[in-house]
Formats: sequence, structure tokens, C-alpha cells
Amino acid sequence: MLDIMVLEEATLACVRLQGAYGKGIEEACDTLALWAEKDHFNDGELMIFYHDDPKTTVDAKCRTDVCLIVPIDTQAEKGIEIIPFAGGRFATIKRRISHSLEYRSAWEDLYAFIKDAGFELSKSAAGIELYGSYMPFTKVAEVTFCVPVK
Repeated sequence: MLDIMVLEEATLACVRLQGAYGKGIEEACDTLALWAEKDHFNDGELMIFYHDDPKTTVDAKCRTDVCLIVPIDTQAEKGIEIIPFAGGRFATIKRRISHSLEYRSAWEDLYAFIKDAGFELSKSAAGIELYGSYMPFTKVAEVTFCVPVK
């Protein structure tokens, strides 16, 4: 079911990737988790930003940011960038993901719901996955898929 959510502005610790979507995300999550554990940011919410449309951008140029929400005064460290997130209004759907192939269908469903509801997409922000939970051994995740709308 489609919902509208306002995400607040935040400070993010980020590992940036470039290449085909899905490639390197687990490693980036591991890097971020080790850093977060060391600096006691274990309770930060995981957000994955997809900056480019894979239908119009070649895989090698697709940009992904794997991020955690952190306090505003957090300092960068090698391999971790600190970036601002402006927040905004997002169309969302929530899904329980138990297989990697389900991510694509969730994104397709969200865009179909947005089109059917007559919302206009915003050009100002990336599509985002917000992780409510993730079980590393089973790879089952509770994910809110978000697309910026006007």
C-alpha cells in the first residue's frame, strides 16, 4: 500500500559505491557497521540511496550511498564520508524482503503506485531504502522503499 512520509533532515555517515546496483552493498554495510560499532553508533538507521535511473544510466555509472544516521558533530574517517540529508516528502511502500530478486519488484510496484496515484516525482533526491531490520544469516529485511514526490 502506498503511503506518504516526510523524512527529516539528518547527518549521515556514508560509504559511496559506483557500479551496478546491488554490487558491493554487503561489503559497504560491513565497513559501516564496523566503524559504527567502534564509535558507538550501533543504533543508527540504515539508509541506502540510489542516485541514478538504471534504465537510463549504464551500470558502471550508477551511484549508491550506504548510510547511517549519526549525530551532527560526527567526524569523517577513511572510507566513511559525513554528508547532509535534506529530507523531504516521499511516497513509500513497506515490504518484507526474503530474496534479492524481491527488491526490483518492490521498486517497480512503488513506481506503479505513484503513477496510478498521480503523484509528480521530485528531481531533488534519490530513491531510498530504509531498513527497519535485517537478519544477516537469513538475509530477510523489513524495508521501506521511498521515492521523493512533490
